[in-house]
Amino acid sequence: MTGTTAIRNLIREGKIHQIPGTMQVSQKDGMQTMDMALQNLVAKGIVTKEEAQSKSMNPNLFGPSVVGGRI
Repeated sequence: MTGTTAIRNLIREGKIHQIPGTMQVSQKDGMQTMDMALQNLVAKGIVTKEEAQSKSMNPNLFGPSVVGGRI
């Protein structure tokens, strides 16, 4: 996260729940959410889908979860 004016205002106004959305639209400023970073790592083959799902705030981003070897 970068301390842009928008992020600072959200923090100042106590609108913390809006920060992830602001980060998603601020990719040009070098921001990315944890889920965005995890998706990138899965796409590059650096981490497995299952590992990314276990760390993600939204595991559904990676498709159905694998439980006991079944989908």
